[in-house]
Amino acid sequence: MVWQYQLFMVLMPFAAAILLVCIFNSWKWRFTAKGKFFIASQVCALGFLIFNTLELVTLSPEMTVFFMKTSFVFLVLLPPFWLMFSLNFIGWVSKKIGWLFFIIPIVTLIFIWLNESVHWFWTDYHFIPIKGMLAIRTEYGFWFMVNVLYSHTISISATIALLFHFVNFPKIYRHQARLIIYGVSFPVLYNLVSILRILPIQKDFSSIALAVPAVAFTISIFRYRLMELASISRASVVEYLEDGVVVVDKKCRILDINHVARQLMQFEDDEAIGASMRTHFPDWEELISEAVPPSDREFFFKVNGKEHKYKLSMSLFDEDKILIFRDVTETEIIIENMQSLAASDTLTGLFNRRYFYDLAEKAFGLAIRYRRNLSILLIDVDRFKKVNDGHGYSKGDEVLCTIADYCQQNLRKADLMAKYDDDEFVILLPETELDQALVLSERLRKGINEIRFAEKNSSFNITVSIGISSLSEPEPVVSVEALLDQADKALCQAKRRGRNQSISWK
Repeated sequence: MVWQYQLFMVLMPFAAAILLVCIFNSWKWRFTAKGKFFIASQVCALGFLIFNTLELVTLSPEMTVFFMKTSFVFLVLLPPFWLMFSLNFIGWVSKKIGWLFFIIPIVTLIFIWLNESVHWFWTDYHFIPIKGMLAIRTEYGFWFMVNVLYSHTISISATIALLFHFVNFPKIYRHQARLIIYGVSFPVLYNLVSILRILPIQKDFSSIALAVPAVAFTISIFRYRLMELASISRASVVEYLEDGVVVVDKKCRILDINHVARQLMQFEDDEAIGASMRTHFPDWEELISEAVPPSDREFFFKVNGKEHKYKLSMSLFDEDKILIFRDVTETEIIIENMQSLAASDTLTGLFNRRYFYDLAEKAFGLAIRYRRNLSILLIDVDRFKKVNDGHGYSKGDEVLCTIADYCQQNLRKADLMAKYDDDEFVILLPETELDQALVLSERLRKGINEIRFAEKNSSFNITVSIGISSLSEPEPVVSVEALLDQADKALCQAKRRGRNQSISWK
């Protein structure tokens, strides 16, 4: 059986190195609750390994017992630390009851150091000299079995808690679950086999077996960013948001991603975590790098061959960036339609009076600033009340729509026409002098007069009166309202002179 102890001494440095690497790589999370308990559990595993080795190499029976007791200090505390890590990781822990898990381990430590008096933990020791080493064989006391039952119960419970949460969690996180569960299960099962002495092995390799979960943890930390994931309870909420959520580190590697983002970016569940935005989406990487959180950006992305518009909100958490993006394509269309409805006259489809003022003020400001011409036509349907009374309101609506269509067909793209009142229209003519406006006014007036509106057995036509005002006149105009007032006064003159004519303000 000497080879068993020699094998232990060969494996010990490798196991210690693995545990040190795991502790080192998780050290930066020591200020978080889950990081604190995780590091404590790995320190306990390392402490158990070191003192278990010292127990073997010392040649003094007294020191062998001392190192054995000391190694059990770390072994007894490891399961509750692992449980606290698991509960913090999934977001179940309560600070008020967390200390309760350490009551039995503390009682166990007392019984260990008072064992020579009470013999509750070990009933007897047997020392076995082996080629420069001194092995110790113990007989278990009843509290030893209590401790075994308790330690394995909370270790298995912590692992099962993670298992159930990861099983119900998106597939993207199940790699972490498998690694953790496989890693933790190995030393638990081995320790049970060792305690029950099922196999004909004298040397207990439990301290070496604890390096197996450390390998799993290290891979999870490096490959799957284990310690950088938020609690599972929080992540479950994020996973089922309708918005896309991506968390990237300072190197633009994906730390967390929900199903909406995975579908958009066409990631498989098992390849997103740890993937580089720089490699897969260079345009996004540039967008992310240039933005300084908190900030909002807009970008376009093709989905099923169609270009969609997304709104991207970015915030900073430590050195990581949280990206939340929403497909606003349909929202933008709805807003545009609402804005169009708010700016339009429901009957003619022309701009309404309020929206006309907004656009006219901008055009007026440009004309004044750059000393350009600007004219306005104010059109009124003559005796429109008689049209409604004599031919019906539906025919009156037809008259207004026909006038609107005719005028628009004879205007430039830069000209702006709007419904001004019940039976009045207004036309804004940029870069147009008064004489040019008068020519256009007469062409519109004559053309409208030639339109025939059919009835059952007859037809009729209508006339319009038009008032014209312009910035090209010598009298200074200080506002759009003043220009409209001049056009209105000119329109009143046209009506007083018999209607069906165009008159300019002079």
